[in-house]
Amino acid sequence: MTSPRISDGPRTAASRTPAYRHDIDGLRAFAIVLVVIYHVWVGRVSGGVDVFLLLSAYFMTSSLVRRADAGRGVGLGAFYAKRFWRLVPAAAATIAATLITVFFVFPPSMWNAAWEQARASLFYFQNWELALNSVDYYARDANSVTPFLHFWSLSIQMQVFLLWPLVILLCWGIARLLRIRLASVALVVFLTIFAASLAYSIVTTQQNQAFAYFDTGARLWEFAIGSLVALLPVGLRLPRWIAEILGWLGLLAILTCGIVLDVSGGFPGYLALWPTLAAATIVVAGRTRASFTIVLGSAPLRWLGRIAYALYLVHWPLLTTWIVVTGTSPDLAEGAAIIGASFVVAVVLHYLIERPLGNWKWPSALPWRSYFATAVIMGLVAVPNYAWQLDTEYRAAAAEAMLEADLTFEPTQPIRTLIPRGTKLDDEWVRLDNGFCSGALEPAGEVAREHCSEKDGHDGAPRVTFVGDSHAEQWMGAMLPALQRQDMKVTANLLGGCPFAPDSDIAFTPECRQWNDEVYEDLLSSPPAVVVLMSTRAAADSPDEVEMPAIETTVMTLLDAGSQVILIRDNPRFDENMYFCAEQNLDDPTACSRLRSDVLADEDPAAGLAELDGAYVVDMSDYLCPDGICPATFGDLAVYLDDNHLTWKFADRLAPAFERELELTGFAWPSA
Repeated sequence: MTSPRISDGPRTAASRTPAYRHDIDGLRAFAIVLVVIYHVWVGRVSGGVDVFLLLSAYFMTSSLVRRADAGRGVGLGAFYAKRFWRLVPAAAATIAATLITVFFVFPPSMWNAAWEQARASLFYFQNWELALNSVDYYARDANSVTPFLHFWSLSIQMQVFLLWPLVILLCWGIARLLRIRLASVALVVFLTIFAASLAYSIVTTQQNQAFAYFDTGARLWEFAIGSLVALLPVGLRLPRWIAEILGWLGLLAILTCGIVLDVSGGFPGYLALWPTLAAATIVVAGRTRASFTIVLGSAPLRWLGRIAYALYLVHWPLLTTWIVVTGTSPDLAEGAAIIGASFVVAVVLHYLIERPLGNWKWPSALPWRSYFATAVIMGLVAVPNYAWQLDTEYRAAAAEAMLEADLTFEPTQPIRTLIPRGTKLDDEWVRLDNGFCSGALEPAGEVAREHCSEKDGHDGAPRVTFVGDSHAEQWMGAMLPALQRQDMKVTANLLGGCPFAPDSDIAFTPECRQWNDEVYEDLLSSPPAVVVLMSTRAAADSPDEVEMPAIETTVMTLLDAGSQVILIRDNPRFDENMYFCAEQNLDDPTACSRLRSDVLADEDPAAGLAELDGAYVVDMSDYLCPDGICPATFGDLAVYLDDNHLTWKFADRLAPAFERELELTGFAWPSA
C-alpha cells in the first residue's frame, strides 16, 4: 500500500524531513530538569511533565506522517517494535533496582504497594492504578509517596504511543479514500480530539480532580496540541523579534507554572493550557533562529536532552528512598546531593542500558525479535517480583499461624514479629461474608444499595445493622463473634470517609449526602432490631473529641421507628501512621505511645445519650488506652493499621471485652 500523493497545498513540518531541532531537545531537557528541581526542592509539581507529553506527540506525529507521505505507510509493526525497545529496557532496569531497594530499605507495610505499582509500571497501567486508588477510600496511603508514583506519566505516554499510530492510520485511510492530503485529515481529527478531550478534562477535573489527574482521556488534548503543531505548514515562520519575545515568554511561563498554579491539585483541566501552550509557542517560535533557540540548542542542554528519560526514571525512586530512610524531606544541601546522585545514576543507565540497547540492531532488524526481547526483559522483572510477593505472603501466613495463640496484651513487651504482617494489612478491613445485600435487605436507593453488605443469620433472626464510615466498620470486628453466636442477621451500610449525620447541616460530598439520605430513609422504612452507630469523632493527636453532629436527633428518630441503638465512642486518631511507627521501633514499642489525655476528651462527649431509653453507649477507651497510655501495639499485636483505623485482629481480640461492656449498659440481645 502507498500513501496518497501530495502535489498541492503547503508542506507541513511532518511531511518532509526538516533540519533537526536541537532546541526541542533542549526544551525537553529543560522540562525534565524542572520536574526534578520542583520535586526535590520545591515539593510541588512543575507542569514540566505536560511539556514532555506534548513534545512526545510532536515527534511521534512528525515521524509517522513523514513516513506515510513518503509512501511507506504508517508501519505499525516497526513503530511499536522500536518504541518498546527504546523505552522498556531502561524502565525495567529502574523498576528492578527500585524493587531491590524496597526489599532492603522500605518497611514491609509498604511492600504491597510496591509490588502492585511495580507491575502497573512495568506494564504501563500505573496511571489507572493510581486513579482507582485515588477514589478508593480503603486504598491505604493512596496519596502517599511511593517509588513508582512517577510512572503514571510514562504509562499515559505509552498508551498514547499505542493509540496515535492507529489514529494516523485512520487518517491515512480516509485521505486515500477521499484523495486529499493526509495533513488535512489529520488536522481535523486532532482538532476534534483536542476539543473533546479538553472538554472532558475540564468537566472531570471539576467533578473528581484526583481521578482526572491520572485519566488518559483527560490528557489526550495535551498530546493533540503537539500533533497539531507538527502539522503546521513548514513555511510558517515568525519575524525574529516576535519569535524572541514569544520564545522567552514561553520559557518563563513554563518556569513559573508550578509556582503560580497548584498543578497537582488543579490539573489537567484548563489550567494545563498554561504549560502546554507555552511549549507549543516555543516550538513554533523556534522555527526562527533566535537567542532562546541558541540557548536551548546548546551542547549542555542537548546532552541533558539525551539523558532526560533516564533522569526522569531514577530521580523519584532516589528521592522517595531518602524520605523513607530519614523520615523527612531534603533540605537545600540534601536535595543537591539527591539531584547529583540522580544525574550520576541517569548517566549510568543511559550509557550502559538505554543507549547501547537502543543501537543494538539484532532486535530491531525484525519486529518480532524486538517484541520477543522486550517480553523477556519484562518477564525478568515481573516473575521475581511476583515470586517475592508469594513467598512473603506464605511466610507471613505461617508466622501468624504460629504466633496467634501466643499473643499477649502487654503494651511494653518488645515486639518479636509484628502481627498482622505489613504485607497483610489490606486484609485488616472488616467485611461481611455474603457480599451485597439482596432480597428484602436490599436498599431502595442507588448509592445505599452500592454500599450495603450482609451476613446470614437464621430465618426470622433479628437484624443488626452497622451504619457509618470506616470507623463504624472497624467495630464490626469486635461485635461479629457475639453476633455469630447469637445467630443474628447482620447488615452493614458503610461509606468510607462519610459520617452518618443525616439530621445535620455539615458539608457533605454529593455522594455522601445522597448516601445519608437514602440510608436514613431505609432505616426508618424498614427498621432493624439494632442499629450500631459511632457517637463521637476524635481529632488527630488532640483532645478535641466531639459528639457526632445532630446525633441525639438521629438516635431519637431511630428509637421512635422501633430500633435499639448501640453508640460506640471513637478511638484515638494520630498524626502519624502508627503501624509504620511500630515497624520502626520493634525494640521500644512505647516510642509510639500517646497519653490518653492528648488524644481523647477527658469524658465521653456522647455519654449523655445513654439516658435515652433504648440507646446504649459503649466506651472502649480503657482497653485502647489502659492506665492513661494509648500504645501502638500490645505485645506482637498491632492496634492500628494506619493513623486511625484498628486492625481487624485487634478488634477481634477486643470482642469479649466489648461484649462485657455492652452487657454493663443493660443491653439485651433481641429475640426472634
